[in-house]
Amino acid sequence: MNVIPPGDISDEGLLRLACERKHEVVLEKLYHRFGNRIFKVAMDVVRNREEAEEAVQDVFIAIWEGSAHFDGKSKAYTWLYRVAVNKALERARKKNSKSSRFFWAKEYNEMERVPPDYHTPQVGMEEQEKREQANTLINRLPEKQKVAFSLFYLSELSYEEVAKAMDTTVSSVVSLLFRARRNLEKFIQTYR
Repeated sequence: MNVIPPGDISDEGLLRLACERKHEVVLEKLYHRFGNRIFKVAMDVVRNREEAEEAVQDVFIAIWEGSAHFDGKSKAYTWLYRVAVNKALERARKKNSKSSRFFWAKEYNEMERVPPDYHTPQVGMEEQEKREQANTLINRLPEKQKVAFSLFYLSELSYEEVAKAMDTTVSSVVSLLFRARRNLEKFIQTYR
């Protein structure tokens, strides 16, 4: 018996099948299609490889056990983002948010684009110091601001996608990002 219809199945169709039928082949196909992206989201939240891997497993366990049910009202990827954010936040809370690390996205991403042979030991030390400073400042943000900041700047989701992932409105996301930027500016002024 073939549990996946022949031909190309949409993301939403595959997710619906995974939520409705407890079949390993369907779940495995869903994992191959979305696993890496879900892992990236979890890493953006917890900044710890083992915790992110556990969060990914939590997402697929929730789908398997039926505690996460896709209703088809959103895109499959958006829905999975939301579940992944929630599972990663649960893990971060269990660790008292000590493992939760967010990077100042623009500065961090720019540092990652510098070719490795360009780095001198001093440049590497300066970059590490900047990352640690950014982590320190961003970790001072309230949790919702951290998540919105990470999803918008690091994961490069749109306002609408962040809103769906966080189960809130676009105006709330805009407000969270505004307050996060304002708080970071204050933190930077006092940090100097």
